[in-house]
Amino acid sequence: MQAQDKDRPSAEWIASMRRQFQVEREIDRILTRKLERRAGPGFAPLALSTLVSGLESMLRSRLDRPFRIDEARWLSGGASKLQMAFTLEWQRPGVGFERTPMVLRMEPAESIVETSRLPSVHASPPRSGRADAAVARRDSTAQYLRRGAFFGGP
Repeated sequence: MQAQDKDRPSAEWIASMRRQFQVEREIDRILTRKLERRAGPGFAPLALSTLVSGLESMLRSRLDRPFRIDEARWLSGGASKLQMAFTLEWQRPGVGFERTPMVLRMEPAESIVETSRLPSVHASPPRSGRADAAVARRDSTAQYLRRGAFFGGP
């Protein structure tokens, strides 16, 4: 049997591990993604402006009214997540102009500990009439942001 380079695991090796160690669907998704990304680029700091640009792209695709992201700033979060606080200025349907404080949480390149962000999303369900209820607030496929992320407000 040939030794496996665990820094660059092959698709076959990942598939064999998944067959050998079957887990819940969400945990399987997380661990598989972690193995698939191992061979990717190393750590590179993410600029706040890059994160804001990605969030703006995501919101443009989901809101049909003008908006603005204001007061963007980093929050401390440790090695398992990146966090950015911001204020969403937008025209809430049926209400008008609103400034809603929000927090975006995003997975770093490779966490020391890999966890699901799903419980965090479910712990703060959208509230009727709030920005997080009117805007789809997950980018789990990293279509707009470099890695999976979600955001929500009070």
